[in-house]
Amino acid sequence: FAGVGGLVSLGYSPDGLTLVTRWANNDLVLWDLGSARRIGTLRGHQGMISGIAFSPDGKLLASASRDQTARIWDLATQREVATLGGFGEKISDVEFSADGQNLVGIGGFGTIKVWHVPAVVQRGIFARRSTGMPELAVSPDEQTVAAVDNQGTLLTWDRGSQTQTRSIQSSNSLKSVGDHLSDLEFSPDGQWLSWVDAERLSLLSLKSDVITQVPVTGNRQLNSIDFSPDSREIAFGGRTQIMTCDVKTGALQTFAPTEDEAFTIAYSPDGQLLAFGDRQGNLTVCERATGRVLLNE
Repeated sequence: FAGVGGLVSLGYSPDGLTLVTRWANNDLVLWDLGSARRIGTLRGHQGMISGIAFSPDGKLLASASRDQTARIWDLATQREVATLGGFGEKISDVEFSADGQNLVGIGGFGTIKVWHVPAVVQRGIFARRSTGMPELAVSPDEQTVAAVDNQGTLLTWDRGSQTQTRSIQSSNSLKSVGDHLSDLEFSPDGQWLSWVDAERLSLLSLKSDVITQVPVTGNRQLNSIDFSPDSREIAFGGRTQIMTCDVKTGALQTFAPTEDEAFTIAYSPDGQLLAFGDRQGNLTVCERATGRVLLNE
């Protein structure tokens, strides 16, 4: 797959048995981790895919694209079951709610929408930002929606009242998000919101609103991040290596070298595996405890 461009996104199914990957084209590739083989390709988007998300029960996959649509796929049949739009612009990212009943999408120019999945009915605009919001995250309890705009402002909303609860401008730490050089993630326990930029990892405590910044020297162009399932650790990719950070102490460790800049990273649901992909299109799946490589494509 190295010839189709960089591996820019990946994600595990909730049961940890299936991995979905997105290279720099319009296709989604499904992998069975038990047999370490490719089991299917989902095709339909007419533009680059910009975000993917599994439903909590693992039966559906949602994808966002620059072709101005979000699509829902049935993983059992590997068929598209819904095409969602209405933004009039590219769709940057999608996330399922924890109960799987709703799908949240964010447009490239700052529109957030929510669809009721069973009826595939658009519920309307949740929020709008004239500067655009390329990154989106939904808290595990579904009560908070977070986004970053292209001016480097971190924003949060209360989902029930649709009121904005935070607007945090950090001089440098969010600037790269607009160029898709960063990522935005809630911890599974809902206590933290984290992102990376070119040279630091940042953590926002949702209890105290205090931001902790962890400088990462000698590894510029930090990209995708992911919390471990127990919320104790964050893994993130850089230009030459995969690193981990202890959430409590801020201690950094190098996990594995990469052949090129790492675009995407994800823990398996049980925390036993760590998968990552780089600019050249290489997919690597390792045991988290030992670093042993299980899959390298």
